[in-house]
Amino acid sequence: MLHRSEDGGRTWSNPVTLFEGHFWNCPTGIVLAGGHVYRAFDQLDVPGRAERVVAGDLSRDLMNPGAWRMSPPVPFPGAVPELCRGGRCGNSRWLEPNVIQIGERLRVLSRVEMDAMATANICGVCDLTDDGGKLSLQFAQYYPMPGGQCKFHIVYDDVSRLFWTPATLVTDSQDQIGYCQQARKRREFTGTGGNERRILMLMYSVDALNWFQAGCIAMTSKLRQSFMYASPLIDGQDLLVLSRTSRDGRDQHDADLCTFHRIHDFRRLALDLYPRIT
Repeated sequence: MLHRSEDGGRTWSNPVTLFEGHFWNCPTGIVLAGGHVYRAFDQLDVPGRAERVVAGDLSRDLMNPGAWRMSPPVPFPGAVPELCRGGRCGNSRWLEPNVIQIGERLRVLSRVEMDAMATANICGVCDLTDDGGKLSLQFAQYYPMPGGQCKFHIVYDDVSRLFWTPATLVTDSQDQIGYCQQARKRREFTGTGGNERRILMLMYSVDALNWFQAGCIAMTSKLRQSFMYASPLIDGQDLLVLSRTSRDGRDQHDADLCTFHRIHDFRRLALDLYPRIT
């Protein structure tokens, strides 16, 4: 469904139904390219979830459902046993996809859970093509991405020519199993060690695949506390970040507030990664 606001979000139009189905996503990266806006979603009524992309024609009224197209679903390609604890992959899935543009190429990057995050820091990569009539999405590969086990939101900055994302990093999940088991008994933690969400880092990249750490946005020492599901917005020289945060929540998943973070002059935190041609 689509709503529209013409006064900066104070009031909203009645919703328009674009597509019927069981779809889901939260704030993730979108792309404006070739006169279209591209946004990715999960289809939940498929085992492991399926990824889909919608494209809205910017030359038309986006409140008209006829201005939109949707790609066929791409089901979860399956877990890799070697990345699951004991080779038992359990309830692995992908979810919460981002659309990014690399040159003329469109890609979709998704969060990946391998057996409830037994192996962290993995994302799924799909290639997106649009011939003006048909949208096509095809799984390309899994790729190591810091924080890929939790939701991430990628934005592109024209000034630095870099992609940026807040990422929820984990420490060594195997070494923390004992701590997690104790926290679960106290009902302060859910999931495995790879599901901790204490550390929110700022990452940057040239290609949205190979990432560098710019610094720590926020961190807590308690397993039941967290900074997660962060959404960034570029505001001049600063980067604004809104985090789903658990300070006094039941556990690290069930957040009890949002926190707002401002990273002043964020571009200075990045290395000059582009090579020089001499």
